[in-house]
Amino acid sequence: MAEDFTLFPSLPPEVRRLIWKQCLPKRVVELDSLPSHYPHIQCQVYWTTSANAKPPVITQVCHESRAVAMETGRVLKEDPSTPDPRFFGPPLRPWFNPQTDVICQYPGDKWGDYGPFVDIKKRRAYFLQLATEAQGVAVLADRIDPCDDGSFFEKSGWGHPVGLSRNFVKSDCKEYLVCLEAVAIHIDKEKALDSQVFGRLAEEPIQLVHASDITRIRQFHKLSSPKDSEAKKFFKIAFVERDYLKQLAKWRRRTEVWFVFHKWLITYQENPSAAPPLLDIWLQVQTISKKEFQDEISPTDLLLCIDEGGLYNYAPNDENQWVKSVLDAMPNFHPVIMFRHCELDCC
Repeated sequence: MAEDFTLFPSLPPEVRRLIWKQCLPKRVVELDSLPSHYPHIQCQVYWTTSANAKPPVITQVCHESRAVAMETGRVLKEDPSTPDPRFFGPPLRPWFNPQTDVICQYPGDKWGDYGPFVDIKKRRAYFLQLATEAQGVAVLADRIDPCDDGSFFEKSGWGHPVGLSRNFVKSDCKEYLVCLEAVAIHIDKEKALDSQVFGRLAEEPIQLVHASDITRIRQFHKLSSPKDSEAKKFFKIAFVERDYLKQLAKWRRRTEVWFVFHKWLITYQENPSAAPPLLDIWLQVQTISKKEFQDEISPTDLLLCIDEGGLYNYAPNDENQWVKSVLDAMPNFHPVIMFRHCELDCC
């Protein structure tokens, strides 16, 4: 049976345009590859990033298909904060379609080691400008919760909280996709095409799946290779559903705790008299060393407890009007799992 559809050129132009549009990928656009603090991913992550950045295949089929793609999509201009490519290599200039794509920001990208060479203000402005165009914004979990080292299930200490969540507290964005875990799936192009989980034409190598969508997660499990050790570990945890869903509920509560803390801290730093007393907004306030309740607590005490990993001994007082107003204004943080298609033999 012939696989060519020879009547396609005879279709009305408006029908052909609809078909070309259906061929456009819906991508998670990375401005850089995953940061180096994701050591649990046994994968050359830049291969996926590079494949994900390429213009869609229909830009190379014919004049008509290219025109359809270029109506809404474009190759992004060079990030104005990128260091000199003569020393740090060529910048990533991904394809971006604002009508379909999600923009993804990584906190410790490959320029992180070259802080003096990067204009942080320009980088933030560049990302925020793209975020206003995109269909969604994705961030890694450690942008929300600094105790998360990039793996939802493996914690390796606490980062300093001040500043990490400040942008989210002050941002106008009301929806975030938060990547709790990144999982590499090593399969060839043919298998990816047959499965359709990485797009109709396997041009969507990065997929964000809601963390509670076990049915869709199982689709990726069927594709995974026995050699993908980090994938095996994730799936083993995800399919023990009761414990896994408890983890998600715990993460959501932690997110609320961090958001309330940062909102209070910013208020206190800008105008101490406007910040409500800590004992009014936190329940079960106890010291880390003596494990006993206190009659009062200072900002220094709270920061010390956080640095020692004790913030979760505190619970926001949900009955307090200030806490209620903060939680009502808090953006929606949707936990997702990032699945990354890779054709290399990285295992």
